[in-house]
Amino acid sequence: MKPPIKIFDLSTPAQHSQNSFKEKSKTCFMNSVPLSNYLYDLDDNIKVYDFHKVLKEVHNKSGKTIRSVAKEIGVHEVTCSLYLSGKNRPNLKMLKKLSKVYGVDFLQIAFDGNYSFIIKKKVTKLPRELNKELAYYVGYLQGDGYLESDKKSFGFADEYKSQIEKIKLMTMDLFEIESKIYELFSRLATKPCYHLLVNSFIVNSFIGVVFGVNKGIKINLRIPKIILENRFLLPDYISGLYDADGQIFYGTD
Repeated sequence: MKPPIKIFDLSTPAQHSQNSFKEKSKTCFMNSVPLSNYLYDLDDNIKVYDFHKVLKEVHNKSGKTIRSVAKEIGVHEVTCSLYLSGKNRPNLKMLKKLSKVYGVDFLQIAFDGNYSFIIKKKVTKLPRELNKELAYYVGYLQGDGYLESDKKSFGFADEYKSQIEKIKLMTMDLFEIESKIYELFSRLATKPCYHLLVNSFIVNSFIGVVFGVNKGIKINLRIPKIILENRFLLPDYISGLYDADGQIFYGTD
């Protein structure tokens, strides 16, 4: 009987270090992490943009009549027809009902298909992954920003116009929506403060749901759980938070 073959590791200590570095590099150079489907938790009034083709295709394959579907979801036949033609859009609450009727998860299809969202004619793109830019954005929001309690908007304030202009560009890049910069003056201040207002019910809901940022007065501020779970994005989040509220003091005690 032949003795068992022994396998020896012939790599040098330097090679071990190199292999270890490669493994660490995979983590260090990760730029994003996929987000789980947050559509189930967004405000029910939000609608999926240009989604009627999916609804129509599923309906045609189902063999169901518009009358029977309308009855099951509790709307008029005309309303149901408008959903399928794209002349009217079901909101997320109605899409959940339609999912049960057809046995199809429309919210998952909308998420995987990277569809945009709409409310009151304002079309908005929502990220499907958490990247360095979004981590920074959320950090800055928690420092110098807010979510309006009426859910209609959110914004930022900073004494440096260049910083607010940077956030304005990031808002367009992340969500494809316009925002406005206002110059505000105070009797006590010697220079103006710049305010960026973003009128977006959809993004307000998204940030609240995904990152746990409370609306209205900021209380119990914590690093969002999803960022703590993906610590390679933590430096970007902290960078945003520092740009909002951080200071460096020079001198001796």
